[in-house]
Amino acid sequence: MIKKHLIVLFVVAAAVTLVSQKSFAWTCSAMEIVQVSQNSTWLKNVSGADCGNIANGEQQYFVLKPILSDKLLAILLTATSLDKTVWVHAADDVQGSIIDIISIKK
Repeated sequence: MIKKHLIVLFVVAAAVTLVSQKSFAWTCSAMEIVQVSQNSTWLKNVSGADCGNIANGEQQYFVLKPILSDKLLAILLTATSLDKTVWVHAADDVQGSIIDIISIKK
């Protein structure tokens, strides 16, 4: 009986460890576009607060999700030409994370 409980405890602990090591989706409410290329962008956090590991005023490099890159690039270029900030959703808040949603802020 105790052996079964130990096995269950071990399985639960392993699952919690795997979940805690997985990167979680990340968002930032106000990013300024610093640079845009065909499949990536540099963005600066201008939200007034930290966005995950990205401090306010800090820049980060992101890759555009390949199957959405044309649409995301169009949004980035439109926001740049209008001098607007963007709301961003990415896989994580580390260098080279993949952006899958961008929206232009009012």
